[in-house]
This record gives sequence, C-alpha cells and structure tokens, in this order.
Amino acid sequence: AVVSTQSTGGGVVTTSVVAMGYACKQKLLSWQQEHMEQLLRTSHVEQHYIQHYQNMSTSLVGYFEKLRQRISELSETDSTLQKLKSGEISKLEGWELLRKQVLTKLLLSLYSSTLLTLFLSVQLTVVKARILLSMSSGGGCEDVNQTTKSYLSKISLLLNHSVPALMTACQEEVERVFGDYGLDTAMSLCDLRILLEEVAVRQRMDLVSLCRMDLGDDIRDSQLKEVILVSLDICESQDFSNTYKTLISHSLTFYTSQIAKLVPQDPMVLAKLLSLLNKVPGRVLSSEKEEYISHILDCKELKTLCCNLYCGLTDT
Repeated sequence: AVVSTQSTGGGVVTTSVVAMGYACKQKLLSWQQEHMEQLLRTSHVEQHYIQHYQNMSTSLVGYFEKLRQRISELSETDSTLQKLKSGEISKLEGWELLRKQVLTKLLLSLYSSTLLTLFLSVQLTVVKARILLSMSSGGGCEDVNQTTKSYLSKISLLLNHSVPALMTACQEEVERVFGDYGLDTAMSLCDLRILLEEVAVRQRMDLVSLCRMDLGDDIRDSQLKEVILVSLDICESQDFSNTYKTLISHSLTFYTSQIAKLVPQDPMVLAKLLSLLNKVPGRVLSSEKEEYISHILDCKELKTLCCNLYCGLTDT
C-alpha cells in the first residue's frame, strides 16, 4: 500500500491513498448503478407513454361516435329543415331558427370534441401512471384494471351533463357574436373564421364543473376515489385551462379546413351558408374523425401537459 505521513503537534496523521481510491471507486460504481436504473426506468416510462397515445387514439374513435350521437340528439336542425320543407313554419321563421341551431351545433361540436379529448387524455395519463406504479411495486393488475374500468366509465358524465351545459353556453355566444348578421348578409370563409375565432377567444367556461365526477357514497372503492381526486386536481390547474384554450384554436384550424372543402371561396349569403355548415360536425366526428384525432393529438401543448403529468405521477 502507498502511505503518506504528516507530522502534527499531536502526533502523526496517516492517509491511505489506496483506501481513498477504493472509496471513490465504490461511489462511482454506486452512481453508475443508480444512473443505469434511472435510464431503465425512463425507458419504461417512455414505452408506457407511447402506448398511452396509441390507446388515446383508439379510445377517441369510439367516444367521438357517442359524442356525434349526443349532439344529434340535442340538435334540432333536422327537425327544423323538415318543418321548412313541409311548410309548417315560414321561410323567414325557419331560417332564423336554423341560424341559431346550425351555428350552435357547429360550436358545440368544436368545444365538446376538444374538451372530450383533453379530459380523456388526462384520464388515460392517470390510469397509465397507476398501472406503471402497480407493476413497479410488484402488485397485480386485477384491482387496477377494475378501478380503471370504473374510472373511465365516468366519461359518460361528460357526455350526459357537460355537453348540454356547453350547448347553453354556445347558444349565448351565437346570439352575442352572430346576432346582428341577417340571413341575406354576404359572408366569406375568412369572415366566418374571424367570427368563430372571436367566440373562441372570449368564451369562458367553468371547466372544473364540466369535468366533475361524483364522489358520492356509492363510490366505496378507495383506489377509485383516489384517482378521481387526482383528476379533479388536474382539471382545476391553470395548465389544464391553458391547454384547453390552445386546443380550441388548434381544433378550429381543422374545422375551418373542413368548412373550406364545402364552402366556395366567393362570399355567399348566410342563409345558403347555413345548409353547408350543418354538415361539418358530422364530417369531423364521423367519416373524418381519424384525421381529426391525429390533428388534435399532434398539438404540442397537449403532449407537454400529458408528459409532465405522467412524469410527475410516476416520480416516486
């Protein structure tokens, strides 16, 4: 062994270079082990996160179809068109009614599809994090799977409670923004886009109440209560609200592209424009839904929110 000595007033201090080297080597090995474990864990998290988006896209296809049906149930545009054709109501009365109904339906489709995407994304992020933590701790998946099924079933509350509430808000916005435009007003695609953007910018809704899940006495599963509380905390966050606003603008771009496929470039009177706009929600949420899902899931802010939530929930 290589040894150095140093005299002091109280005696001799002996320092073993070999001992110091051994201690440093042990620290290095420990650091390398921790680093490798962190890399493996990060890789595991990333794999779950990639799968999360695959599940997200698959889940949205089914939920968008349910949303399309729900909007059709609430909307009365088809009934009004039938009354117009049969002469039950005058043309003036019928078209005035359609102006409110068609524009409300368009906005409702925009807002509800965006909120559904964001809400379901948060739910699946929480679920994936919970599955990862359960597997990391050596726990079984049976209880987690049961909790997951009960948790995701809460999406029905969004369709049954929140969509009608959103419809009321959209009706108010239609009156405020489009109320002064008569049926003979010539409107271009650019004019329509500006008006829809005005609604998107000014619209303010209580997102927490729209995303609320009941925590009544009927929920006896402690795990289910826990994940619901986590979700509500997320929905109350400023990040959730900011992401929703960004997603609205992101979705509006896609809706406008669908309108552009139906509407001529030249301005046309609002009465004729309404019959074309009435087709847009069905195109977005039905035959074109996979294209829309890819568009909305590609939003950078949505990815960032989910990634931050996922890492935060699995950082134990």
